[in-house]
Amino acid sequence: QQVMFDEVRSLPSHLPHIRAWFASTGTLTLDTILPYITRLFNTAHYKSRLSLHSDGADISLYFEEARSLHSKAQRIPEAHLQDLIRGMTIFINRKSVKEVKVKELARFINIFKLAQQIHVLRLALEAIGHPDYCGTDVKLNAGTGDLTIDIYEAIKMQLERERKEWEDCLQETYSTYPRLRFLHQRQLSQLVTIIKILSTTMPPPSAEAASTELRAYCSWCFPDVLVWNGASDKTFLKALVTASGLLTRGTHKQSENDAKGYLECAGKLMQELHIALDKLGVIEEDVNMDMPLVITAYGMDDEQTFRLLLELHNDPFHPAQTLFCSKKTAAAELDAFLQCVEAFPSLAFALVGVDRLLLSAREALLRWTSTLFLLIQHYSIDQLTSAYDRATKQETFTPAYIRKKQGFLTLDCLTAVPVCSGKSHSIRKRLALLHKKQLVHEPMCVSVCENFSPLNFIEQYRAVIASQHMKPSDALLTLGVHLNVSCYTNFSALAYFLEQLLFWGMLVGETGQLLLIDKRVRWHLFVELATAPLDDKDFAHAADAEQVLNMLPALKHTAEHRACIDTPLEVDNDVVFNCH
Repeated sequence: QQVMFDEVRSLPSHLPHIRAWFASTGTLTLDTILPYITRLFNTAHYKSRLSLHSDGADISLYFEEARSLHSKAQRIPEAHLQDLIRGMTIFINRKSVKEVKVKELARFINIFKLAQQIHVLRLALEAIGHPDYCGTDVKLNAGTGDLTIDIYEAIKMQLERERKEWEDCLQETYSTYPRLRFLHQRQLSQLVTIIKILSTTMPPPSAEAASTELRAYCSWCFPDVLVWNGASDKTFLKALVTASGLLTRGTHKQSENDAKGYLECAGKLMQELHIALDKLGVIEEDVNMDMPLVITAYGMDDEQTFRLLLELHNDPFHPAQTLFCSKKTAAAELDAFLQCVEAFPSLAFALVGVDRLLLSAREALLRWTSTLFLLIQHYSIDQLTSAYDRATKQETFTPAYIRKKQGFLTLDCLTAVPVCSGKSHSIRKRLALLHKKQLVHEPMCVSVCENFSPLNFIEQYRAVIASQHMKPSDALLTLGVHLNVSCYTNFSALAYFLEQLLFWGMLVGETGQLLLIDKRVRWHLFVELATAPLDDKDFAHAADAEQVLNMLPALKHTAEHRACIDTPLEVDNDVVFNCH
C-alpha cells in the first residue's frame, strides 16, 4: 500500500508528461482547441464510412483551418478525437475559462458521442443488409453551421426507427418468402440493389437480360434444384427467364428510395421462380426428414473434414447449405442459418467447426439444439473414405470430370519447396507462350497475400469480360490466370474461394457479391503455393507443402500437382547461344 501512496504522491510531477501525451492531435491541440471551438461549430462536419467501403469503416471530424480558395479540409480520426476530449476533461481548468466556452466544450463532447452512436447505428443497418447502407461514405452534416445537438439527435432517432422497421420487414419477408433465407444478409442487400437498378433502368431490360443479372443470387436460393449433376440446370434457366418478367411488367414499380418495396420485389421474384419450377416438375415437396445428426470429428484438418462431408453426402454440399464456423461467425449469422435449416426440413445442411465459435454463438446453438432430439455418431479418421478413392468410384466427381465441367483446360498446382526454384518463372513463360499463340487473353496475375480479398479477383475478371463485350452469340473466351499464393495468406478464406470457383463455377465476395462464371469461359489456371520458412514457428502449419494442400482441399482434389512446368525452349532475344 505504501508503494501505491508514493506513486500517487509523485503524480503531480508527471503531469507535464501526461499533458504532452494528450496535447497534440493533428492540427488541434489542448492550447488551441478553445479558440477553435466556435469555428468548428460553423465549418466542421463528421463523415461516417461503413465497413463494406473499400477503405473500411471510419468516423472522423473534418474542418477547415481557414477559408480560402485552396483551403483543404483537415481530418481528425475518432481515436485522436477521443484523446483530445480526454485531455480537455483532465487539463482544462473550467474555472479559468469563460462560461460560454465551457458550454461549447460540453456541446462539442456531446456531439462527438452522438456521432459515434450514429456511426454504430449505420454499421448495424449495413450488417443487417439494408441496401441504402452498403459501404456508404456520407457527411452527417453539411458543415455550414449545422453541427448541432438537435440535428444529430434527429439523425440518431431516424436511424433507430429505420433499424427497427427494417428488422421487422426482414422477419415478415422471410416468413412470406422463405427462399430468401438462403442468402446471407449482405448477399440479400446486393440482390435488392440489383433489383432496384433493373427496376429504374429505362427502357426496361428484357426478361433474358434481367435473368442474367439475377441468376447467381437466384441459383443460390435453389440448392435443391441446382444439384451437383446439373440435371435441372437448363430447366432452371428457362424458369428464371419466366420469373424475371416480373421486373419488366411494371407491376412492381417503387419509389427510388423504397428499400422495403424492392425487398418485397425480391421475395416475389423467388416466389414466381418457385412456382415456375414447380410447374416444370423439379421442385420436391418438403417433408420432415430424420433427426439432426451430430458428428463428432475432433482432430481433423480441413482436407479430412472435406472427405467426411463427401462420406456423409456423396456430392459436395451446395455453398448455401453449409456454414463454416470461425471466431468471426456472429450469433446473428448462426441464427439466420438455423432458421433456414428449419424452413427447409427436407434438405441436408452442414454446420462445420462449431468448436471454433465464440461463446455467445455456442450458447445460441445450444439453445437451438436443446429443443431437438439429436442422433450422435462418432467418426474417426480411419473410418473415412478418401476423396481420391471415391473419385475412382463416382464418375461425376473425378478431378478430370470437375475440370471439364467447369471449363479448366489447365489446372496446375505448383508446390516446389525451395525458394527460387523457378515456379513463378515457369508459369510466366507458359502463359506468355499461350498468349503469343493467341490461346489466351491477356494473362492475369493475382497475388494472394495476407490481405487477400476475392473482390480483387472478381474485379479483374469483370474487367476482362467487359473488355470483350461478350454477347450471347460470341464464341469462347479463354483466360490465363496465375494465382501466386503467399504462405501467410488467410487459407480459410482462400479455401472457400477456391471451392466455389472449382466446384460450382461461382465467385463469392465477402461483401455479398455473387457472380456465376460465364459458361463460354475456359481457363488455364496455375496456382503457385509457397511454404513458410522452417524456423518460422508462428507459421509451422504452412511450412510443409502437404500441410498447405490439406488446407485447400478443393484444390488438392481437383488440380494436377507438379514441381514445375516444363516449357519448350524458344529462341528469342532472351536466349543467346555460344558456339565453339
